[in-house]
Amino acid sequence: MTTTLAAILAATESLDRWGDYPTWLAAIGTLAAVIVALYLAGADSRRRRRDERSHQAHLVTAWFTGPPGHGPHVVSVLNGSQQLVYRVIASLVPVRGTATPDFREKLGLQPTQFRALMGELPPGQTDIEIGHPGGGGHTRWFVEMVFRDAAGATWIREADGRLRNIQGEPADYYGLHEPLDWITPWMKR
Repeated sequence: MTTTLAAILAATESLDRWGDYPTWLAAIGTLAAVIVALYLAGADSRRRRRDERSHQAHLVTAWFTGPPGHGPHVVSVLNGSQQLVYRVIASLVPVRGTATPDFREKLGLQPTQFRALMGELPPGQTDIEIGHPGGGGHTRWFVEMVFRDAAGATWIREADGRLRNIQGEPADYYGLHEPLDWITPWMKR
């Protein structure tokens, strides 16, 4: 029994050199708090950078303003930022009905048909005309836009309003090839 008691006392003396349990728990808790704080600070920094990167893109949108029907549709494009937006392609896309997104190919139409291509979009609202394919087959059309912001990032504003960052040039997204008939809003065709 004395040897067992001596072994326990020796182990306890060994532990005393390393400190007591509450001190160890406090140190582990402090280390965990520092790790969590660093992770949260990094996540906040990444979120802020992402928000700054997409700030201008969030301020660019488009909608129909002209009367529905056959013939050209008037589309209002808004650049709510204070900088130019480049290589804007506003396209009519079907969101409901029998038409599919590849309707241009299926009907043998030019890839630029029912699209407006603007080389530069200044700040403010700009009205443009886009030919309208009609409403047969209960098709409902919305505006989709691809553009490059002032920082050089390419974005798509989908027909449902969602904004996504994409790779490449706006024309590449639709498989369009230069030379293209880019216009500026102050030019008349």
